Amino acid sequence: MKIKQFTVLLESGIEIYRNMFRILEKEKKYILSLQEEKLRAICSEKENLLSAVRDFESKRLDMLHELADSLGYAPQELTISRLIRVSDEPYAGRIEKCRQILSKQIGRIREMNRSNRVLAGNRLELIKGAVSLLGAVKEPQQIYYGNGEVRDMGVTGKYFSHKV
Repeated sequence: MKIKQFTVLLESGIEIYRNMFRILEKEKKYILSLQEEKLRAICSEKENLLSAVRDFESKRLDMLHELADSLGYAPQELTISRLIRVSDEPYAGRIEKCRQILSKQIGRIREMNRSNRVLAGNRLELIKGAVSLLGAVKEPQQIYYGNGEVRDMGVTGKYFSHKV
């Protein structure tokens, strides 16, 4: 009975991780289009989903420990691969399928997170550069004093005339 519950839990975890990937795709879209309000909303959704991921992982580990006890293994000895080997069909096949799907999804999520982090960093650098440029344009250095004299800015150079 515990193996059936564990299988159902893994199958529900697949949906949680699929939703996380969808949210990360939206996050990427909003980072690229600089849609700040939508980005805030998606970050809130992501926080809620991260809570669901933590709950799922906690339940998964608890159930795995219970299964280890019932099968006579130490908790650290019972891996998903070992559980598949000692389980009967159809649960062994379902767990194997879940393992493959979850592994692939987690890899995709890690890659998307890395990509979004790089994109957000690049966007932030662009914004910092634009703000810096705007600050320089806003307050240009004056060359002339109010009385018309040339201000010495510590820059030297030569002036060449095209007339000889």
